[in-house]
Order: sequence, then C-alpha cells, then structure tokens
Amino acid sequence: PLANIQIAYARGMAKAYSKSFGAYYEPWGGRPFSVCTYFENDQNEWNIRQADDFPFKALGGEGGSSRSLQRRLYLYSYLAGASFVSEEWGLHNTFFDGRDFELSLYGRVKKDFLDFVNKYEQGTFHAPIAIVLPKDMQVLCNINDTSFNHGLRIPYENPDLTQRELKIAEGIKILMGETVSQYGNETKTLPNSNLPDAFDIIHEDCEAAFSAYEYLVDLTFNPSFAKKHRKAISVDEAKTKIFELMPCTVYGGLHWFVNKLSDGWYLTVFNNDGVDKSVENGERIIADAARTAVIEIKHGQNLIPLEGVREINKSDSKYYVPLNGGDYFFARIG
Repeated sequence: PLANIQIAYARGMAKAYSKSFGAYYEPWGGRPFSVCTYFENDQNEWNIRQADDFPFKALGGEGGSSRSLQRRLYLYSYLAGASFVSEEWGLHNTFFDGRDFELSLYGRVKKDFLDFVNKYEQGTFHAPIAIVLPKDMQVLCNINDTSFNHGLRIPYENPDLTQRELKIAEGIKILMGETVSQYGNETKTLPNSNLPDAFDIIHEDCEAAFSAYEYLVDLTFNPSFAKKHRKAISVDEAKTKIFELMPCTVYGGLHWFVNKLSDGWYLTVFNNDGVDKSVENGERIIADAARTAVIEIKHGQNLIPLEGVREINKSDSKYYVPLNGGDYFFARIG
C-alpha cells in the first residue's frame, strides 16, 4: 500500500546522500490473492508449481494484479526518479514459451515501458517540499496500521514515542495517503488524491539537502527545528503552499505529478480508481470510476498530449481530459 510514500522516502534520502534508488515490482494481488503465470507448463524462475510447496498460488494469466497497475507502476517508478527497475516473477512471465519467445501480455507491458524510456527523457520529479522526520525515527510502518506491528517487531516501549510516531503517520497521511478512490480492488498501491504528488521525505539531520526545497514540513517534534529553519511549515500550510509551487493544477480527484525539463515540463495523470482484478473475471474496469481531469496551466503555456489518453478538450483556458479506470495521461507543458 501507498507506494508513493515509499518512493518519496527513497527519493528524498537518495537525494540527501547523492545516491540513486530503484523500484522493485511484484505482480501479486487480485482475487484470490495470487500471482500471474504466462509461461507454458507453469514454469517460473522460482521453480514453484501448483502443488502445496508454497503458501501462495500462481493462477495463470488472470492471476495476480492487473496489467493496468503494472503499466502505471513502471511509468511511475521511472518518472518518480528511479534509476533502475527490477522485478519478482518477471523472467518467465515475459514470454509464453522458450521456443520463439512470443511476448505475453505481461511482456508487452514491459516492452511498451522500455519503448517509453527510450523515447522520453526522465526529467526531474518536481518535489519542491520535503516532509522532515526526526533523525532518530527507526521505521514508518503502514500509516493505516495504528498498531505499528506489521510483522516488523520494532519495540515502541516509550508511550511518548508511540504517540509521536502516530502523529507523524497522520501528518504524512494527510499530504500523501488520503485516497479519494472508491471502486475496485487495486486502489491501495497508488492513491488518487486531491493534492499533487510533489513531496520528498527526509530526516532532520539531512541539512545539506534542505536547500533543494522551498519549504520543509516540520514533523520532527523538535521544538528547535522551526526556530532554526525559516522554511519550516506545518502540514496545513503545506496543503496550500504546494499548489503555489506547481506549474499547473489538476482537479478531479486523480493522481498527478510533474517532471521538470530543461525547456518545459511533463505532466502525468493517473486514474488509479476503478480496476477490479480477479481470476474469475480478469481485469474489469468499473464504469462509475471514470473521471475528468480539469487542467489549468499557468503562464499561458500549452498542453500537448503524448501518451495514454489522447482525447483533450479546451474551454475557458482549461483543458478537459476524460480518464476511465486505470487510464493514464502523459503530456508536455510548454
């Protein structure tokens, strides 16, 4: 759940220490919980068959999560700044067999993604605000899991520390974890939101990185932090400030972010709502999840569609782009 938060932390800390980061894709999910398997005779790199030698199942081409989610996660990883993408269960799933190596549906998504990477520069993911955590914070568990267990067995023996972590999780949830998605069973990994995806997450001892940000959301619970750093703001202030720092605004309860180029911007909009994936019914798109992105571009620039949904209408200086469940819109601003 909430891969955007995990990526924001990886990106922020990589930036703070002048390192790179990557993303790891797993095609598990669906109903019942399983993984896809396209290669003949259920062959896979894990050497797991349909027998009871593994607690989870590979259930054919309709097993696991959707190809729609796979596509959006690949694109998101690249545009969010990942320098590499690796995958679990992907080697054999790329092909139907080992004779002529015909691409499976999984493999076609991968090939399309590699074509995308070769066609478009990565740019720089625009995160003008950093969420700043305490320097001694050990782990941020699933922000929807208030028990802070999650199998990690991290001790929180100090009651004050436990309350601090809960408040930090709530602050991050407000900015990056509140979903407006309603339909299907694939809404947890990437949330639709009323706020742009435009935050990094770092720790308070990453001071050398502070100059890269316009503002710092103070979740340090250190009284001296705000006194020392004039950029420090609250969670509520960040909800307003973030819109001022974007080259455009997208309304409609969708997942959107921008990448800075040397001569303009890329805008990406995902509709992460409305995909229901099951072995019985395959990848089903729920019609009620359709949304329209209402896009306002600042400074009189134009919006040029590049990939994904190509239908775009303009009226009263606003652009209107319809997105069904699982759709994406990739465009250039300039």
